[in-house]
Amino acid sequence: MAKVLQLLNMLCELHHMFRNIFIGGLAKDTTIDTFVKYFGKYGDLTGSVIMNDRQTGRSRGFGFVTYADPSVFDTVIAETHVISGKQVEEDDEMNECFKKG
Repeated sequence: MAKVLQLLNMLCELHHMFRNIFIGGLAKDTTIDTFVKYFGKYGDLTGSVIMNDRQTGRSRGFGFVTYADPSVFDTVIAETHVISGKQVEEDDEMNECFKKG
């Protein structure tokens, strides 16, 4: 159990370093272009990814965005987001972990 917690803490630190924001609840038909266009309106993105199933190639319904400016974090997680007709959510615990430094 201690190794799992250590691994989670390391993951948290890595995500914070890269200013990732976890976005969950994506519609299965949300494209990377739609995702980038939507979240790009908050600031310059240095990275974005929608996680796909390795076997099927289909969206797993979540992704991450990374901003050049870490101050964008608070703005993005404070708002309600609807993409492809579906309200998406940020995982507060995960994003709070990412926010810490």
